[in-house]
Amino acid sequence: MNTVVKHCASIVTVTTVLVVGCSSDSSAPSIAAGFRNPLQQPFTSTSIWNMPIGSDAHYVPANITAPQAYGVYAEEEILVMESTAPLRAITYSDAGWSGRSRCQTGGVILDWVPIPASFSTVAAIPGTPNHACAILRANGTLHQSQPFHRCASASTSQFLFTDEVVDLWSTGHYGAHGGSGLSALGGTIRLGELVPGGRIPHALKIVIDGRFLMYRRDGTDGFRWPARWSDGFAPVTYNGVNPALEMGALLALRPSDLATLETEPARIIATALRDYGAYVVDISGWDAVLFAIEWSPRGRLMDEFRQTWGFDYLSESRDTPWSRDHARIVQALHVVDNNQPNRIGGGGTPRQLLAAPLMTPPATSVSPPLSVSPASG
Repeated sequence: MNTVVKHCASIVTVTTVLVVGCSSDSSAPSIAAGFRNPLQQPFTSTSIWNMPIGSDAHYVPANITAPQAYGVYAEEEILVMESTAPLRAITYSDAGWSGRSRCQTGGVILDWVPIPASFSTVAAIPGTPNHACAILRANGTLHQSQPFHRCASASTSQFLFTDEVVDLWSTGHYGAHGGSGLSALGGTIRLGELVPGGRIPHALKIVIDGRFLMYRRDGTDGFRWPARWSDGFAPVTYNGVNPALEMGALLALRPSDLATLETEPARIIATALRDYGAYVVDISGWDAVLFAIEWSPRGRLMDEFRQTWGFDYLSESRDTPWSRDHARIVQALHVVDNNQPNRIGGGGTPRQLLAAPLMTPPATSVSPPLSVSPASG
């Protein structure tokens, strides 16, 4: 029986979805019914961030060992989808990962973007977090940069992604992750996904220590599709011996790898890794394995996690049910070695229906405004 899919014209804003017309089409049995809100799950159904693992996937053991320095850590991505917020400047800062304050001001203005006045990343995890950011402009395109920091009255970043225009209705493959050139938005575990009864209907992003990545002078120098490059210091820090495990590799759990887990959030992540996998987008620089999670004006996934499950997402101890599950998942990961542009997820029959069609973008220009009225701070 064919699934009936309706194609509708819609207008999307941050707070409302207005469906203005539909037509029926019974020719797409592999596409989920309904429509996706691009603010919650962006990019095309055939994007790397939305394509399921296929039945022809060729699995190679990743041989990543359980983290020893920290039980469970996190890669927090800064997502600002409030496109009607006042425009604020993002200024250049070279503080980067030096440990110096990223709140220094006076740098060159990189961009003007909408950011709510109350949003701040001052309460970041201690250290120098990666903080790739994706900020939605009023025209539907994304500002992407890294490492982003929003202080009390200023926003700074260092590396601005300008290679191509990326909007919520594109494939969305690329963006501001410095180690790979991959998206700051795609692959992020969003609010409402890692909750009781929740589901992650897309691929994830994963950050691992460079000692597991192999550096091969094979024309790609330490990376594989869909990554656009590897770290500039890859020849020194990529010390792996697994030819399949390079920057950009798609990691996944085989169906048989879903062993008994102790916690429900781990089962939700494991199911997503089985059905969609996770792309290696950066290196951690220490013995920790991190999944990318949302921090936005809507909320912080770490806070939602604590309120929902009664324990912290971060776990310094390696001997809690949550951290033991995390270690089990990491050690069971495999590389989908035949993940290619024409065989995303390895090809064959997808493990899940393709993501539903996106709501149609509003009829606005794709060009930024010629002039802006910036807000202070």
